Amino acid sequence: LFPPEGIAHVVTGESENAYSTESKKEQYPQAKSVHGFRIDIRLVVEIGEEEIDVAAGECAKKNDDNKSINDNAKLLRECKDTIDGLVNNLKNTNDEAMSYMIQITGSSCALSTMHLAANGLYV
Repeated sequence: LFPPEGIAHVVTGESENAYSTESKKEQYPQAKSVHGFRIDIRLVVEIGEEEIDVAAGECAKKNDDNKSINDNAKLLRECKDTIDGLVNNLKNTNDEAMSYMIQITGSSCALSTMHLAANGLYV
């Protein structure tokens, strides 16, 4: 999927996916300060000067149902933006576009994937 010179690394601590921020700016053109979701963990691949997201994660110390539901909804939206960013950056590939999400809550951990099954259909 990525050329051998691509460097993968983990970004931690409330960081933003640049593609997600640009997507939000398109939704709110009148707003002066728009930011994407702040994500606890991101796996990115550096290609040239660009960082391409491939995974997103959220962590919580306590197993709180409301926080878990909100984090899961945020991760689903972030994974969609990650896939859209991959499709946008890797236009000439026939590889299947997918993203990973990890949700760590207390002592539990859930790892999921999201795939672009067809144009506009994310599963």
